[in-house]
Amino acid sequence: MISLKDFNDSLLSFLDNSPTPFHAVNNVKGMLDNYGFVELFEENIWQLEYGKSYYVIRDDSSIIAWHFPKDRDDYIIAGSHSDSPNLKLKPNPVSKEEGLYKFNVEPYGGLLLNPWFDRDLSLAGRVEYKDEKNNLKTAIVDFKEPLAVIPSLAIHLDDKANKDKTINKQTDISPVFLNCIDQFDFDRFVLEKLKKEGYKAKEVLAYELSFYDTQKASYVGMEKNFITSARLDNLLSVYVSLLAICSVTPDTPFMMVVNNHEEVGSESVAGASGNFLESVLKRIFKDDEKFAIIASKSILVSCDNAHATHPNFASKHEPSHKIRLDGGVVIKVNANQR
Repeated sequence: MISLKDFNDSLLSFLDNSPTPFHAVNNVKGMLDNYGFVELFEENIWQLEYGKSYYVIRDDSSIIAWHFPKDRDDYIIAGSHSDSPNLKLKPNPVSKEEGLYKFNVEPYGGLLLNPWFDRDLSLAGRVEYKDEKNNLKTAIVDFKEPLAVIPSLAIHLDDKANKDKTINKQTDISPVFLNCIDQFDFDRFVLEKLKKEGYKAKEVLAYELSFYDTQKASYVGMEKNFITSARLDNLLSVYVSLLAICSVTPDTPFMMVVNNHEEVGSESVAGASGNFLESVLKRIFKDDEKFAIIASKSILVSCDNAHATHPNFASKHEPSHKIRLDGGVVIKVNANQR
């Protein structure tokens, strides 16, 4: 049985090493491999054996893993998501302003913009490139070191900063990274990173890169009983689901589903509104009658983070449904079925 300290230490490590959905899914894959799960690929024919455990990845950012016991038709399915709000790099990534190079970014998901100012920011994500033999390849990269900062406007130039602060998403949140006295080619910059990582890259073709705060996940509080970190929503649920499926025996009808793009509505091929889960279940249970029984008798738990009642803004919360830290599992109910 894992201790609370070991659980939290491992969680913090998972958070720090998963700056993007691509890294999170790759880390999940690594742990599943260590526990004897067999990787499958959507483009291949599946030959499943009872008593074994499997997983499949879609778009490098969504993953489904399951045990395959014989004569069980009542799966427990834990669903979570791999993405978190962030600042994504635009396709035309660099611009110049007042003698400085800036990155062009777009907010992804419902994020608070103010906390992104004056942070040490790095880049991570997925890069598509052409190797020395002109083969198309994919790399998951993390620059790790601070590359840029979004500087706040000095209080002397904005006397309403503490009263009426508004942020223009198009102009105010561009990370600054280099003086224009130097020439800068972003594709070459990424190419050099790939080569340093050991990839035999010849040309960068495309990328999906996001900024993240380099500050590590940590314990805070007088007794170190709080955890602060980016991406707790929803890598905490991903981590809990991963521990759960690795802790039960292969004769347990358990499945974990991790989808990307929840923060932007899930309407994608890798999102929960796509066909990933349905496709996997239909390939496991090829008979239509068997699939219908499984779908009817199984239970899917949507695992996400809940907002505890904020001690400084208690009036913003439902007064008869307050949620307290360390109060246990929260069950969310919504009349609009969300």
